[in-house]
This record gives sequence, structure tokens and C-alpha cells, in this order.
Amino acid sequence: MNDRMKEELIEEIELLRSEVDELRQKKDERKQVEEVLRENEEKYRNLFENATDGIFELDLVGRFASGYRKAEQICGCSREQAWA
Repeated sequence: MNDRMKEELIEEIELLRSEVDELRQKKDERKQVEEVLRENEEKYRNLFENATDGIFELDLVGRFASGYRKAEQICGCSREQAWA
């Protein structure tokens, strides 16, 4: 192996190391974003599940799509009954 080939190999190795470092950083960032998303989903779910108002969602044709505890109490039926 001549000096030129060694230099090219070293450059390629350095490039690969840099790309591995970049992938690791992106993986760590993704984990952080996923954790924030999980926390926000939990906050959203808790907000609606424990709301004092009846909150429900309808689909585009007016059918029951989802509802929360207080909506069940106000309507007098469970989510399963409303979906039927």
C-alpha cells in the first residue's frame, strides 16, 4: 500500500467517524423529542380525562369519534355505547 492509498484510507475513516458521530447525535436528539412528545401526550390526555366540561369529538360525518369521562356522565352512556 503506497502513501497515497494510506492517506485516502485515513480520510475515508475520518469521514466515517464523523458520520457515526452525527448519527449518534441525531439519535440522542430523537430520543429527547420522543420523550417530550410522550410527556405532552400525557398532559393532553390528563387534561381531557379530568376536565369538568363534557368534551367529545365527532368525525366529519357527525358520528361520535371519542369522548371523555365528563361527556359520558352528561350523556349517560359509555364510550363503547356511543361508538355502537
